Amino acid sequence: LNQVQNDLLDEMAISFKGLSQFEIENILALAVNEDNGELTKRSLKFIFEQKRQRIIKSGILDMIPPKETIEDIGGLDNLKKWLTKKAKVFKNIDKAQGVLIAGVPGCGKSLNAKAAAALFEVPLLRLDMGRIMGKYVGESEANMRKAIGLAEAIAPCVVWIDELEKGLAGIGGDNGGSDVTTRLFGSLLTWMQEKESAAFVVATANDITK
Repeated sequence: LNQVQNDLLDEMAISFKGLSQFEIENILALAVNEDNGELTKRSLKFIFEQKRQRIIKSGILDMIPPKETIEDIGGLDNLKKWLTKKAKVFKNIDKAQGVLIAGVPGCGKSLNAKAAAALFEVPLLRLDMGRIMGKYVGESEANMRKAIGLAEAIAPCVVWIDELEKGLAGIGGDNGGSDVTTRLFGSLLTWMQEKESAAFVVATANDITK
């Protein structure tokens, strides 16, 4: 029983990353009040809700409440086994991992991203490249840095980049717009390679040739 309680406390401590002392104290007070004076697995929902409010205020990322589970996915047995193994690792060490899910529209790419967050029991952040792109010089790059900073603060989490090839279309071209997307893609790859936070990146794509 003591080991179970210690594991829960460790999990909650990691989940509190990115929140202020004031926010943490409020969450603990609410959680204890809801669970008859105890901290339980249900207490994690208060942490997620506080983080969701912080993400909403940013205006760049969305926090998606994943209702889907790994059991909702038909087929894709290899991917489900892989995710299940990664869930055990993800909950115990602070190492970033990632997966690119490619396929035709409607084959379950987004479903897998949501199910992964539910399986890992962490917030799901959706990065919308349309919100990243700004109309002023340097604005897009600043938005990307802000989004990455938020993901780092909220971690552990799953960062879901949907339809990657559409958001970063034009990389390697000759016009000014392609220069921006090339820099954004470079920033994203550098972050994925060098970060030490427990942010699991899921990118979905309909056409990987792009």
